[in-house]
Amino acid sequence: MVGEFYYAMGEQSVAVATLRAVIAPFDEDTLAVSSSRVLGVEIAELDAGSDDSASGNEVLNDSLTDDQIHELVQDPLASPIDVEVKSDADKFWGIIRDSATILPKAFPNDYQSIEVVEGDGKSVGSVRLIKYGEGSPIVKISKEKIDNFDEANKTVAFTVIDGDLLKFYKHFKCHITVTPKGDGSLATWLCEFQKTSDEVPDPHVIKDFVEKNFKELDEFVLKQ
Repeated sequence: MVGEFYYAMGEQSVAVATLRAVIAPFDEDTLAVSSSRVLGVEIAELDAGSDDSASGNEVLNDSLTDDQIHELVQDPLASPIDVEVKSDADKFWGIIRDSATILPKAFPNDYQSIEVVEGDGKSVGSVRLIKYGEGSPIVKISKEKIDNFDEANKTVAFTVIDGDLLKFYKHFKCHITVTPKGDGSLATWLCEFQKTSDEVPDPHVIKDFVEKNFKELDEFVLKQ
């Protein structure tokens, strides 16, 4: 569902943001939404407000706190990073899919090692321990768990469950998707994050590292 979510302030309803949401079935007796995902953020047990029949928008009344509103509004750095590459989508995706074995060999300056701790390193539930090289300025070690893997749509999602990033972010989840575009493809990266404190900066350095990696991967694939 795509629409605007509103928060009631006094007699006025103020638009928070235009969001894409997938709402799970709800109990018609209590009109309580059991769970939903808004741009990857889990919203649980929110009471549904009245339906704005004129606009078709769903209204969430005073049940939302200011903190919940803040969580609903996507942080600018949670928006996708799109990098156009010249590589064929299947070949570029192949590197992403098999990154545990390929990245340390192809880019030792960035990746010292990637150890598959659980699973096969690709499928849902797999856990990988990544030790970064000198090319990574902040994060030196990270353990991540694969939450979603879709070969047909060339997409993978994983959550950081241990390591340096969790010193700064209570939650950090990444999504990578590769789609064909013309003679090349489009590599898209999206992160969801929650800071440990307001003093923690937005992950600009992580964003820059990902963009650099995508461009290096493109050059690597084209040389094969």
